[in-house]
Amino acid sequence: MKRRALAWGDQPYGAVLVLANFSESAQTVGPEVLVDCPEQATDLVGGGGFDLRREIILQPYQQLWLHVP
Repeated sequence: MKRRALAWGDQPYGAVLVLANFSESAQTVGPEVLVDCPEQATDLVGGGGFDLRREIILQPYQQLWLHVP
């Protein structure tokens, strides 16, 4: 059984999107889950960018803190 949680909040400077995997297995976040998000996001912890129109694979217990303009 897959469980997913998506939190989204707009702020004047953009938004922070947190993707978290709470399982022992890698999980895929497909582009259909993020369809209402802008196309690009920046990783607030590691730097670098993400194309939110492509799938994102989260490793076990991985978290991504993304800035979405």
